[in-house]
Amino acid sequence: MSPFNPESLESRRELGAALLGTLTTKGFKLDPIRPGTERVARWDQNMPAGMVVAIYTTVEGDGASATVRGVGEDAIRVVLLYTAADGTERGLATATRVHRTGQIPAIVERTLERARECYSKGKHVARCSKCGAPLFTAKSGKAVCAEICWTKPPAQPAQPPQPKSLYVRATYPTMPIWEK
Repeated sequence: MSPFNPESLESRRELGAALLGTLTTKGFKLDPIRPGTERVARWDQNMPAGMVVAIYTTVEGDGASATVRGVGEDAIRVVLLYTAADGTERGLATATRVHRTGQIPAIVERTLERARECYSKGKHVARCSKCGAPLFTAKSGKAVCAEICWTKPPAQPAQPPQPKSLYVRATYPTMPIWEK
């Protein structure tokens, strides 16, 4: 087998088909196709709640027209994402980029290896002491809560319902029981 040639349309289609085929066979779910965007494969099986391993494949199109981008345009990226309570996705970890060089099976295997790295990071992620959400490392090097809980007011504990009055009026019969 010849090495991957990014200038050959045939080679780019072969890598696109191999990458999408292997990922779907392994159990990754492909996001719906959006015009002008690359295919994203996601793995959420046996992951902590809200976490997913996402692979930005550089594959555009589907089926026979699925091709990876040309030379020097992009690399395959593998990330660990967390979906916060407000629905936004935040990156928790990234793996080393997968450069599209060498044999096609080797490129696919390196992509799967990077996905395994992110999966392992997701299984052993540190948690916030206040809210329990996963922590990620900010550009400053500090651990930051993925839910950004320090900006939200503290949750108030539920208060039990209060009686209308502290003194409840007792009701007595109009005539004592012992009198007849």
